[in-house]
This record gives sequence, structure tokens and C-alpha cells, in this order.
Amino acid sequence: MLKKLSTNGKFLLRCFIRAQIIVLIDLFIVLFSLFNTLSTLMWIEGSFLFIVAGLIGTYSSASVGKFKELVFRSESWTFEKWEKSLKQANVILCIGVILFVEAIVFSLAFNI
Repeated sequence: MLKKLSTNGKFLLRCFIRAQIIVLIDLFIVLFSLFNTLSTLMWIEGSFLFIVAGLIGTYSSASVGKFKELVFRSESWTFEKWEKSLKQANVILCIGVILFVEAIVFSLAFNI
């Protein structure tokens, strides 16, 4: 079945599976009453993932890379490093979007 999916479909499927793993961990935490609601926990995690994805995208840009190269004498900035970090940021951002949508669904439909 996975062979028939396009690369975008595989990407979304991987993000969806990772988001569901996070939701299962959240359900486990909610069962032990560490948080009052599942949707609140998912909002917090989604927000955190948005911030992390934004930071990865920002600090992998050419201007920041060249600044680090000049000031801190770090490795030279390359386009390949930039593409790799943007792929990581896209995965994190996609998981954050899925968690936000699920949090909205849980808060409106189930009132948990």
C-alpha cells in the first residue's frame, strides 16, 4: 500500500503517525490526571512544535549561517545543510498542525 502513495502522501502519513503517538502519550498522561484536559495538553504541544519549527527554519537560513560562520568560525554554510534542516522543520510543523487540528476536534466534539 505504501508503494502506491506519492511522496507527499508518505510525508503526511509519517507526520500523522507521529502525531498519533504523541496523542497516545497524552492520553496516558491524562489518565493519571496530570493535566485537566487532553485538548489543553495538545494545544501546548502544538504551540511548542510551531516554535521549534520556526527556530529551525530561522537559524538554518543563509544570513544566520554566514553570521555563525564569520563570528564563531563554525562550518561553512551550504545549501544541502539548509535543505536538510528545512525538511526537519517541515516534519515538525506538520506534526504541530495535526496536533492543533486534533485539539480543536477534541475540544469541540468531546469536551475533554
